[in-house]
Amino acid sequence: MKKSLLYILAVLVGPLLFGACDKHDSASAPNSYSEFFINPPSFNTPSGSKVYWDDDGLWWSPTGDLVLINGTQYQIIKGTDPNTGATQWKTYGGLQTDKVNDHFYCCYIGQDLLTPIFDTNENGRYLYKDVDLENIVPLVGESRDNLMTLKPCCAVLKIINLDRQIVITFPPTVKFYYNGDLNVTQALLQNPSGDGKNQFRVNRPANNTAYVILPMTSDLLAVGGQITIAYKDDDRQTQTRTTRESGVSIKKGYIYVIDFAQLQGN
Repeated sequence: MKKSLLYILAVLVGPLLFGACDKHDSASAPNSYSEFFINPPSFNTPSGSKVYWDDDGLWWSPTGDLVLINGTQYQIIKGTDPNTGATQWKTYGGLQTDKVNDHFYCCYIGQDLLTPIFDTNENGRYLYKDVDLENIVPLVGESRDNLMTLKPCCAVLKIINLDRQIVITFPPTVKFYYNGDLNVTQALLQNPSGDGKNQFRVNRPANNTAYVILPMTSDLLAVGGQITIAYKDDDRQTQTRTTRESGVSIKKGYIYVIDFAQLQGN
């Protein structure tokens, strides 16, 4: 296989941008709500069509996922919009939540029972402190009413046609951290803790599509070196494919697709 991973990332598939946060006119919005409607992130496919991540398992489960809104915990459930018949995600439980500084600040926490602390005192920033990102997609949002669009605090590697276990290794200077504080306004990971990771083992998924979530501490990460994918071939021999070029950039809010079949040269 002569094509580099950089070629696959930047040319064959390319980055797809997640949808930005919706803005709403809040002149007459109440100061508190007991129900919120959640718009999941969206992005453009290579053909230009819009894809919404809902029940495919990357962002949501049909029931049981949790969000915090101004520190109040809600379960989000999948339903149907009675007017349009489209998929609708909304909070469940009927808890009343008041605005903070005329806003609602949301943090997606998946199905983790550990509740991050909502903090509004760090230099005017709105943080969810000590979030465990090991098994969730870090998403946050802010709104002045009860319609909330979530923004990713991460980039995503999507590996398709994956029929075996692989190991993805970034240069040693590149680290992704999986515990820290989520800044809601900037949609970034702040004050990361732990040693960080630059290597990811990806098991063969049931549907041959796997995801690697890369929490971001800045909008742009210059990798500055080569990315390596190692795997066992059909004879159980270790094979390695490495980008020829350096200077790969990872952007927050983008999804990068790697076609493993193309990587193998089949």
